[in-house]
Amino acid sequence: MFICGAATNVCVYATAMETQQRDMYPIVIRDCVAGTSEELHQAFLKNIDYVIGDVISSEELIAGLN
Repeated sequence: MFICGAATNVCVYATAMETQQRDMYPIVIRDCVAGTSEELHQAFLKNIDYVIGDVISSEELIAGLN
């Protein structure tokens, strides 16, 4: 499941966690999300990539679809 959204450290993180708990694999599009601060944004992207699913760029997504 591809995830885009507004608050990386709130909504995006919660959606990624819920996706994983429902036996789906979350993929967050790095340049299609934003955090409430740059520090939290980067920290939560790192955590999502390490623990929950993958974090990729929109370019990587498009290249993978071709």
